[in-house]
Amino acid sequence: MKTVQSFVIAASILLASASAVAGTMPYSGGNDRVESNTIVVSAASTKQAAYQLGLNKLAQLQAASPQQLSQALKVHSSNVDGTTLHLKEGGYVTVQERMDAKGGLSFVSSVNVGFHYLEV
Repeated sequence: MKTVQSFVIAASILLASASAVAGTMPYSGGNDRVESNTIVVSAASTKQAAYQLGLNKLAQLQAASPQQLSQALKVHSSNVDGTTLHLKEGGYVTVQERMDAKGGLSFVSSVNVGFHYLEV
């Protein structure tokens, strides 16, 4: 009875260890990378217009090919597997109010996105 119990415990430990290690191993010999970036969009005269510009840019990024994303996000690695670059869920737009030296207000939107790719 002790032998069966020892075997079950050992097998459980082995399976748990294997799954834990497998989750951290790189895919196809590459490095799994997750990064984030903020893209500042040109200024607008109203807050609503700035939000709309930001939403338009976010939609543009979501529809972009991996190669277009690489250029837009300025991914710094030269070893990016071009077929794997994609946006993560949860991108959002923020708007900041700015005043110039003459007292004029403008609104600048920032598009905040996370992205994922494999490095070869």
